[in-house]
Amino acid sequence: MKRTENHKTAILVNLTANNGRAEKRWRKIEHSVLSNFEKTPIVVCYTTPFNIEKYLVHLIDDERVDSVISAGGDGSLNYVLNRLMHLENVRIEEFFLGGIGLGSSNDFVKPKRNFIQNIPVRMDIENAVLSDIGMVEFNSKEGYPKTKFFIANSSLGVTAQANYLFNQGDWVINFLKNKSTDLAIIYTALKTIFSFKNILVRLTSEEIDQEMILSNLAVLKNPHVSGDFQYDQNIKSNDGKLGLNICENMDKFELVKTLIDLNKGKFSGKPKRHSSFVEKLEVKPPGFVALEMDGEVELGKDFTFSVASKKIKLMN
Repeated sequence: MKRTENHKTAILVNLTANNGRAEKRWRKIEHSVLSNFEKTPIVVCYTTPFNIEKYLVHLIDDERVDSVISAGGDGSLNYVLNRLMHLENVRIEEFFLGGIGLGSSNDFVKPKRNFIQNIPVRMDIENAVLSDIGMVEFNSKEGYPKTKFFIANSSLGVTAQANYLFNQGDWVINFLKNKSTDLAIIYTALKTIFSFKNILVRLTSEEIDQEMILSNLAVLKNPHVSGDFQYDQNIKSNDGKLGLNICENMDKFELVKTLIDLNKGKFSGKPKRHSSFVEKLEVKPPGFVALEMDGEVELGKDFTFSVASKKIKLMN
């Protein structure tokens, strides 16, 4: 699947993704990846911390790059996306964004259709689609407002806490990561469930205006989340909507049952579960809580979720 000569591509490879295992995966497939391009891409290998924003300015202004492929995990892609979205004097709608799944979960490349040596990829520029991007505005722990973007999903509640624990790790999680990412995700989810406390929030959208004891809230542009877990919503990449899935006032047994159902791709139609589509959603907890965006977590409060409609061309 050779790429057209009309585009100049940069591949940004996060060698530290997936606890450093991304480097070995990249070296294994590097030649095969580059052979898919008629015009050899610019390859930038980096380790975190790395000033991607500065380098993107160089690639766009000096190298005339109009397509970027993030090789790493969902967090790597989220980092690239947010730096692109905050660049000045760039028509982001004319940009192409793709991914090479070298990370732990790689939700962006799901459902997995194209592979290079068993590594899932989204590098097809010819069939790219001008797509929506999720946006969340909130008050940060640092004391000032932030605007962040997500490409696959965002969450509050038990999922956000689980992502925080997974990123931080403990000796069991770190051991399992080296053996099986799926086992590490399941262990992390169960450990989080048995220590998690529900949150009292106020939800406001086109259809909701109420206080709720929240166990989990998932805001989706892609129904695939963490490992094999999947919501049963038909979400389109450019429909101007966010998939909203809520778990309300669940006990630990109910959360475990929800986890089992998500592993089967089922969620809706059960007690204490609510699914809908929204264009805008406000969530106000009493204090700072964990916010997850494409696997990355930070503390915030007074969240407003919305859609940046048809904002960037996502590769197929």
